[in-house]
Amino acid sequence: MHPLLLSSRSIKDSVSMGPPVIVVGLPRSGTSFVSDILSQIPDLYVFDDLYLYREAKAIGADAGYLNAGQLDKLLFFLGWQIRARIKHGVFSVPDMTVEDVDDAMTALGELYRGKRATWFELLEEWMMRLAINQGASHWGYKAPQDFLHTALLSRVFPGVKFIFVQRDPRDMMRSLKYVHNMDGNPKQYHPVAYSLYWKSCAAKIKELRSQGCGSLVLKFDDLVRSPSDCAAEVARYLGLFAPGEILVKEKNSSFNNKKQQELTSTEKWVIEKIIGSDLQLFGFQTSNSKPSFVGAYEVIRVSVVFLVYQIVRVNKASSALVSIKSFIYSIFSGK
Repeated sequence: MHPLLLSSRSIKDSVSMGPPVIVVGLPRSGTSFVSDILSQIPDLYVFDDLYLYREAKAIGADAGYLNAGQLDKLLFFLGWQIRARIKHGVFSVPDMTVEDVDDAMTALGELYRGKRATWFELLEEWMMRLAINQGASHWGYKAPQDFLHTALLSRVFPGVKFIFVQRDPRDMMRSLKYVHNMDGNPKQYHPVAYSLYWKSCAAKIKELRSQGCGSLVLKFDDLVRSPSDCAAEVARYLGLFAPGEILVKEKNSSFNNKKQQELTSTEKWVIEKIIGSDLQLFGFQTSNSKPSFVGAYEVIRVSVVFLVYQIVRVNKASSALVSIKSFIYSIFSGK
C-alpha cells in the first residue's frame, strides 16, 4: 500500500494530476468493457461503477459543504465500494487488502473532519490516492448515468473529459431485456423509458459537440470488433500512451447460458418512433417494423413488471429516486 493512502494532509498539495475522464452511456452498451480497456492504458486508473454524486444528492450533500453526518455516510459508501471491488471486481481492482481499506478511509476521514469540504473534493482526493497507489498519474471513473450531469461535472472538474459509449438502441434493449440475472436485472427494461433515455444521451452528445467540449464517442460494435484500436483511440484522446494487445477479461454476457432472443416488432416500432431521426443521425438503420396485437400485449406485460420494479427500487434506496428524478428532468427540460 502506498504511504500517501494514509496521509493526514491533502495530496493535492504535493501531487499534480490532470482532470478526470468519466465513462458514460446506457446500460448494456459496453461501458464496463471500456473500463476494462481504460484500466490497461499505462498511467491511468479508472474506477468501475462509481455513483458518488447520486449518493451525495440522496443525502442532501450535493450543494455546499459536508456536515459530519454526510461526510461519514459518503466515506462509508466509498469504503464499501473498494471492498466490493476487492472481493468481486473484474476491472481496475484496487491494489489493496480489505484490511488496508479501513486505514485508508480513517486517514481520509481525519483529513476532512471538522473542515470545509464538498463531495467533489472528497471524490478527487480519494481517486488521486487510489491512482497513485496503482502507479498512475491520471484518474477517472465509470458512471453511465452521469451524462445527465455533464454541466455540473464540467464546473467542479474543469477540463474533464467524457467518453460516451453508444450502442444500437434495439440491441441495447434486447440485451437488457434478456440479460442474465448474474449480470443485470431484466425487470428494469422498458422500450419507452429506455428509448427516451437513449435519446437524452444522444442529445447530450450533440450538445457537447456543438459546444466544442471534451468528449469522445465509442461505438459498441467497434469495441467488440477491435478492442486494441479503440484503446489506441482513447489513449490519443487522453494524450497517453496506448497499450499493446488488449486482454479481454470478460466478453459480452447478455445471453450467457440462454438462447438469444429478439424484441417483438411492436417493441422495435415503439423504439424507432420515439428515437426518430437520431437513429440514422448516429449511423443506425431503421427496420420498418410494424406493431401487432401480440406485440402490444408484450409491451403491457413489461410495463407492469417495470412499474413494480421501480416502486420497489425507490422504497429500498433514496438514491434510486435521485436517478429517476434526474432522468425525468432531462426528458422534460431537454438538458
